[in-house]
This record gives sequence, structure tokens and C-alpha cells, in this order.
Amino acid sequence: HAVYCRKRQIMDTTTVAIQAKIDALKTLLLEASAQAQEASSNMAEGHRNRAFGTLVGLEGKLSKAQNLFGAALALHQTQPTAKHVNNASDA
Repeated sequence: HAVYCRKRQIMDTTTVAIQAKIDALKTLLLEASAQAQEASSNMAEGHRNRAFGTLVGLEGKLSKAQNLFGAALALHQTQPTAKHVNNASDA
């Protein structure tokens, strides 16, 4: 039972960390989407320089988003699911 409780605590901590990374990822992607939408509108109005000025910083946001996704995925893949934890306690 103590091993199961310890694994459950680790899983909950991992879940919180994954959620935080996904929330940050969502925020970055929403910001990137808004920038791309504004750039698209600028292009449609014939303002190419303004469009690219709007996109400044987008590459950095996308790189951060990729890193957050990778970190969340790594945590997910290295942490057993609740089903695995329950099976481990049955053994």
C-alpha cells in the first residue's frame, strides 16, 4: 500500500507539471495565432512590411512552444498511467 501511495503522489505531481506546461503551451500558441492573424490582415491590406513587423518574435514563441510540448510529452511518457499504478499494486 505504501508503494502505491508513493506512486500516486508522484503521478499527481507529474500531472500538475504536465498541466502547467500544456497551459503555457496554449497561451503561447494563442499569442502566435493572434500574431499570424494580424500579419495576414496586414498582407491583405497590402502592408507587407507591417505584416512582417507583426511577426517579429514569432519564431521565438514557436521554439518555446516546441520545448514545452517536448517537456510535457517526456513527462507523460516516463510516468506510468493510473492503470499501470493500479496494476503494480495488485502484483
